[in-house]
Amino acid sequence: MIRHRMRPLPFLSRSSGGTLTFESAPFERGRLTEAGVRYHVTDHLGSVRAVIHGNASTTTYPLAGFYSVNDFAPFGTKSTSSASSYLSLASTGSTVSLRDGFTGQEDQGPDFGVGYSDFGARQYSPVLSRWLVPDPMGEKYYDVSPYAYCTGNPVNLKDPDGRAIYIFYGDNKTPFFYNGTQEESSIPDDPYVKAVISAYKYNKENWIREGYTESCPSTDLIEKPKGEVCVSVIKDYNSGDRYFRENGGNPVIIWNPLEGLETDTNAILSPATLFCHEADHALDDVGKKHEAHLKRQGTSTHKGFINDEEYRVVTGSEQKMAVANGDIPKGRKTRNRYTKDSSHTIYTKGVTSNKKREKKATN
Repeated sequence: MIRHRMRPLPFLSRSSGGTLTFESAPFERGRLTEAGVRYHVTDHLGSVRAVIHGNASTTTYPLAGFYSVNDFAPFGTKSTSSASSYLSLASTGSTVSLRDGFTGQEDQGPDFGVGYSDFGARQYSPVLSRWLVPDPMGEKYYDVSPYAYCTGNPVNLKDPDGRAIYIFYGDNKTPFFYNGTQEESSIPDDPYVKAVISAYKYNKENWIREGYTESCPSTDLIEKPKGEVCVSVIKDYNSGDRYFRENGGNPVIIWNPLEGLETDTNAILSPATLFCHEADHALDDVGKKHEAHLKRQGTSTHKGFINDEEYRVVTGSEQKMAVANGDIPKGRKTRNRYTKDSSHTIYTKGVTSNKKREKKATN
């Protein structure tokens, strides 16, 4: 079995005698196979609770088209109430195993005979309720075991690929992963978590309304996580850097939901707009883009800009987001320069506001 990670769709193929043939490819609501479409019925965590054949007339009601119905224990083991083979694979001309399971990850049992789930960066054992290797980002939260799955809260939280949980709040050690799909009841009652979610929703709505064809960086940060970016929302941060890589190589966004920015053009950028700005840096710095990102950081070919990476973001996503959020009118630039003294932090009346607050907020 060969796995291909090609855009726009990853797929699997079989090799026989040097010839590759298509096996299957996942899509948002299921899996395409050589014998047709399988639709997945999922729960709030993305766990596949039922697999249904695209042609529901292949068997009789009430099991019309069902390959399997799955019930999961909190940490991912299938319960005894689960059932399979309502509809045999052979009857549909398919030989593709039913591999999609807990939180939508691939169960390694059908293909390889091991009881693990493949999360990409790590393998997970639902029987042990533990990862098989430590969290490569475990130094961010010493009070959580590097082998623990979702900090011991698998009913409300999920891990996209075994590497990172995105929002740190409170004392900056309490993690919460948010991908835009969780129920309101699962979201911590914390003002900083809610501020991140507010900025994400505000940016997404305005970006779409403005009709931009490119994807919004802060939307992608939440909905299409790379597993490497952590968002830390804190009250104060004095270094001046809002995005950086730690000594261990982990990308980090530092974002204060009460801090806006007054620029050299007298524009005031809201905290939500700045969240989009930093999200763009972070997403550009992961995966295959990392080397190009570093090169732009170390190069300055645009007059008045500290480096080419800041020029890319300021003239790109920041400009678009500021217009969409109403920080500036169309035709006006957010900045003419980006240097250490070309703008200064101001405190705004809220996450989505570009109105100055006279006194520093204590929230």
